[in-house]
Amino acid sequence: GLNESDFPRNYFPPDFDLMAKSKRKGDRHIRDDDRYLFLETIISARKYLYLSYTGKDIKTDTIIPPSPVLSEFTDYIEDNFVSEKNITELIYRNHFASAFSKAYFSCDKPLDADLNQSLFSYSKRYMELSENINLEKKDQFVFSDTDLKTEEDLYKDFNDLNSFVNFFKDPQKFYLKFNSIETGNDFDFFEDREIFNPGNLLNYIISNDLLDMFLSGIDDKICKMVLKSRNLLPYGKTGDIFYDSLKEEILFFVKKIEVYLKEPTKILISLNEKKLKIKGSLSLYSGKILLFRYGKIKPKNILELWIKHNLALNCTNEEFKNFSMFAGSEKKGFMEKKFEYLEQNQEYLKLLGKYFERGSKFPLSFDPELSFKYMETIHKELKGDFSLINDEIREKGLLSAKKEMNSKNSFKNYSLIEKNFRGRDFLNDDFMETTEKILIPMFEKI
Repeated sequence: GLNESDFPRNYFPPDFDLMAKSKRKGDRHIRDDDRYLFLETIISARKYLYLSYTGKDIKTDTIIPPSPVLSEFTDYIEDNFVSEKNITELIYRNHFASAFSKAYFSCDKPLDADLNQSLFSYSKRYMELSENINLEKKDQFVFSDTDLKTEEDLYKDFNDLNSFVNFFKDPQKFYLKFNSIETGNDFDFFEDREIFNPGNLLNYIISNDLLDMFLSGIDDKICKMVLKSRNLLPYGKTGDIFYDSLKEEILFFVKKIEVYLKEPTKILISLNEKKLKIKGSLSLYSGKILLFRYGKIKPKNILELWIKHNLALNCTNEEFKNFSMFAGSEKKGFMEKKFEYLEQNQEYLKLLGKYFERGSKFPLSFDPELSFKYMETIHKELKGDFSLINDEIREKGLLSAKKEMNSKNSFKNYSLIEKNFRGRDFLNDDFMETTEKILIPMFEKI
């Protein structure tokens, strides 16, 4: 296929290849030859031209770009053809890993599939297999071949504050881990090679490690030595320049949050809802909740702050001053989200407790990023007055959530939703109802 690393081919000549050492005009060049073969293939085509490449990593499910020649061909088509629809969507087809997916048998004729931008297969064997699988799914949805854990396991092993908050930050991951099912995303991000330019994830890890060390009062030279010993910094002068630049940004962030990091205390948190008993402790600074991360504040961070604020209000503790803040950074600047002077709402916490119990039995139709996208659209349409919500507004919110879920530029990988729901629609009525019950009380205070 036209994979990025496979075509055009790379040629690494052996040491005894004298022609490679003293090149002359007219010598063959394997990459140029491959590009010419690609041009010949396009010119030779009559009615149809099928070009394929591996578009996703089999282990991490991350998107892999195609060969440069295919990207150039796509750019040429986009520049020279006009269509009401997106040209890329018209000419690209995303195939499934399984040849017996029901998507291949939704059309009776291949021409209909082309007109509808859908898939088609001639295989009768796979069609029969697909029909049998879909019949079994209609009769009963089976998530796992093994016995799932029970409520008693939830009350016994996951009754702490962190588990409760982490559930709402990523319900799909929590469900899989609670039932001891492999998430498929626990792979090693660090490569066994020299680092020249740390990527976004590695940069985030380095930044937050450095932030923790600076807040702990560790000397600058020791911080640098620790990062180098862990192979997190580029070598030589490149590493020094990278570290000095990052250090300035981190120290600016430290100065901003140190203003709030005063008079640290801890308060006990408890939530009792029938069998469910959540216990834990929260750190307060001058009677206020402060959470922070060196990076953009994400929806799950705001949700974490919201839940912890409500749990702190539920405690009859005069130390808490009804103020909480999440501090983050964006484009080398400082940003913050606050909640203050909220009213105690025990019914809302009971509702969260019910969703926590429900999400351990079945995958919950809730995701912070998608749910926030849904609510942000509704909030904008209604200008904050949620009493005017209707089905038309909900459809707009659902459309924005679908765009986020299908966007190639999304910072989050939604593969765990696919794993949990196994072809069932995630963005459905249950998603809308769950999202509104959890997030409307919060959006009313933003």
